[in-house]
Amino acid sequence: MSDAEVKQLFLGKKTQLANGQPAKIIELNDGNTDRIAFHAATTGRSEAQLQSAWSRLVFTGKAEAPTQVADYTAVINAVAADANAIGYVDESAVDGSVKVLIKY
Repeated sequence: MSDAEVKQLFLGKKTQLANGQPAKIIELNDGNTDRIAFHAATTGRSEAQLQSAWSRLVFTGKAEAPTQVADYTAVINAVAADANAIGYVDESAVDGSVKVLIKY
């Protein structure tokens, strides 16, 4: 998966994975410092910009809002339980239950 594809998924501009299945985006909760850092590095968007963009997408029916979870353990559990889920975690939190697609 390329950096551009990751950016498109987390901005809701792309809603399907390479296998044609709908992507299920797993995010840390709004305001989480790790979420803010991930988006600063990956999408270049602030928290306010993300919330605004996703509100428009959900309102117009173009995408479903990402599932928000409290911590990295919850991200890993959600991704491990759904083959179409994608999320982000700190490298130190990765275990054998998920596959790393890209490192930042």
